[in-house]
Amino acid sequence: MSGYFWTKHALSRINERSEIKELWVIDCIENPDKTKLEVDEAGDKIHYYKRIVDFDNRVLEVIVSANSTPPRIISLFFNRNLRNKL
Repeated sequence: MSGYFWTKHALSRINERSEIKELWVIDCIENPDKTKLEVDEAGDKIHYYKRIVDFDNRVLEVIVSANSTPPRIISLFFNRNLRNKL
């Protein structure tokens, strides 16, 4: 799946939520509307946010490990709290 490492959790999320397309996940990472760095003892993470026009303008959030090569996709979901704020 592209040039990214998908964790088991991320793969289960994309399989459980069939409405989320892999193309949207990659576009969210490569062309985000917003990013946020989360510094954590367990490892730094980058949160990528992208409004998905083709899916009622919902905001997709993709969480990626900041220190891994290739980039490791940890989780992904539609963030309801940001729907009208991004």
